Amino acid sequence: MADDTDTAAFVQSLKNDNTVRKTTSDMRLFNRWLRSNNEMRLAEEIPVTELDKCLARFFMTVKKDDESNYEPQSVRSMQSSISRYLTEKCAINIMVDKEFHHSRDVMSAKLKQLKSMGMGAKKRKADPFTAEEVNLLYEKELLGAGNPQSLVRTVWMNNTLHFGLRSREEHTTLRWGDIQMKATTDGGQYLEHTERITKTRNGANLDTRAFQAKMFADTGISDKPKVKIFDEKSDKMADIVWRNGQHVQKYFNDNDLTAADD
Repeated sequence: MADDTDTAAFVQSLKNDNTVRKTTSDMRLFNRWLRSNNEMRLAEEIPVTELDKCLARFFMTVKKDDESNYEPQSVRSMQSSISRYLTEKCAINIMVDKEFHHSRDVMSAKLKQLKSMGMGAKKRKADPFTAEEVNLLYEKELLGAGNPQSLVRTVWMNNTLHFGLRSREEHTTLRWGDIQMKATTDGGQYLEHTERITKTRNGANLDTRAFQAKMFADTGISDKPKVKIFDEKSDKMADIVWRNGQHVQKYFNDNDLTAADD
């Protein structure tokens, strides 16, 4: 009864894959730095006073393989990764514990130094499309339902703009039925997206949407029918889903299998 192996495995299975990879990568970098400085113990084996000093020097001196500096956000994310690892391994939080105030001071100084060198000021936000630019994309048939490539681009752009899908994972985990066609009381058509678990809204907190994301039909714009495209393709997609389901069922029948055999 006291064994928590299954509960730990349950928690691990629901961790974000990208976060796990980032933590592993940053800890590999930190452990390699420790070994290069003749410290052969793992991070969680080092007493907190010594660990604080190691972290301070690591934050101050860490560089890429080509000896260039990391961006400020990259150095900051290393601190977060190390803290996640140590919190899980030995209940140490280098972000808030008083024993690690020196390494935090060094981190602040390092960030100031990098920013004084002009780093961290890169523009990351993309400029939004203007209405004229969107119209041009449709005119050139780069968007629309005229060919498979333009259709995929249109679906991607609409899902991004109207439903807030951002990462590759959110697009690839979208399933048939997550988006449904509905109508307002006055007959106006719209598509409604039922959100799945995401990196920032994972069900473990109260950061949820106050309403379901909707995409309304382009009233009076016959050449850019967002909802019309969905309506025209939905019957074909439903048929594909049905036929795939028949193939799956046939496979189970031919091999004398049932879903319970998984």
